[in-house]
Amino acid sequence: MRRAAKSKARPRPARTRRPPFLYLILKKSLSILLVMAVISISYVGWWFFMASQLRGDAEAWAGEMRAEGYRVTLAPIQLGGFPFLLRMTVEDPVFGAPRHEIPWVWSAERVVAKVRPWKPNQAVITVSGDQALEITVKGRKIAYTGSLEEAAANIAFAGGKAYEGRLDIRRLSLSAGDAAWNVSAKAMSAAIQRNPKGEKDFRIPSMNLKVLAEEIQVPQRLSLPLGDRIAKLAFQGDVMGAAPVKFQKDALATWRDGGG
Repeated sequence: MRRAAKSKARPRPARTRRPPFLYLILKKSLSILLVMAVISISYVGWWFFMASQLRGDAEAWAGEMRAEGYRVTLAPIQLGGFPFLLRMTVEDPVFGAPRHEIPWVWSAERVVAKVRPWKPNQAVITVSGDQALEITVKGRKIAYTGSLEEAAANIAFAGGKAYEGRLDIRRLSLSAGDAAWNVSAKAMSAAIQRNPKGEKDFRIPSMNLKVLAEEIQVPQRLSLPLGDRIAKLAFQGDVMGAAPVKFQKDALATWRDGGG
């Protein structure tokens, strides 16, 4: 008898089960959400850190000014603007130099400082609302009251110092008890740009200044050569050499004698 030939069965390859399509989408979505959550939490922490830095810088500046004899009131300081802006608001700020040769004290309704978290070296400071200024000239106190639509200062910093800035003022009106001391301006702008190379060589401008103004009224009591009303004013100048930080007589004389 013949034995039946044994059939050699080929081994079947193991089947790999692919996960369902929805499972893959869900897994990728969860990974993306996890990354976004980490980024969001990190950004929130960064924003609050920057906000505390902004408050600390303002309080440190106020302390330095008080130590030099200035009067500074910055309380209370309110922080806001989350998530894309750092905004510091100070209601009823006061700043003045009561011990100066010509004492003065200024107060306003509101001051707002704005900084983008990703641009910490650039700040915009705005002043608006009611204004008050008290100045003493030759023993006589002159009290101004009035309003300001807005004054905006755009400042750029480098190495802890301001190297570029622009100030724009719209519709300023200040009146005193004596109309001959009134001050007003429809529009004013001033731009300053520093050049560090000029601080080491008096032959190179260390600072460029541009001023534009429209419909200005200055006190009649000053008897300025241009009169008390100016329709338009344009000025441009350069400062040669390293100008002193504080514009005092001795410092200015030293700067002049050094070639400035």
